[in-house]
Amino acid sequence: MADQLPVFIYGTLLRGEPYHDRLAAVAAEIQDAVMPGAVLHNLGPFPMLRPGTGRVVGELVWLHSEVDEMALAELDTIEGVRRALYHRERRPVLLTGCGPLLEAWVYVGSEAIAEQYPVIPNGDWRQR
Repeated sequence: MADQLPVFIYGTLLRGEPYHDRLAAVAAEIQDAVMPGAVLHNLGPFPMLRPGTGRVVGELVWLHSEVDEMALAELDTIEGVRRALYHRERRPVLLTGCGPLLEAWVYVGSEAIAEQYPVIPNGDWRQR
């Protein structure tokens, strides 16, 4: 069983974005957050996060505990883990405006794919 960590989202799963409804039903709580040490690439219809010197704006999602494992498996499918587009790893995240670093799951994209696309300078998918 995976540790019950929140998930940091930064693209089409954000509130107001096209795939948010796929996450909303299993989300216990959603808060604005920032991931330091990362950059966001614009792949057109969706972004890809990679380690870097910037920061990425997103949301931290706590999943309902009774669906945590199932929800993570569904997110792995949505994010293309089996197709090697992304892999899920633990990374530090800050809630916007306060607090210590928290550990969260995040989907990190393939370097070979990301390097072909431009970086979103402000790290914010909604403000691209």
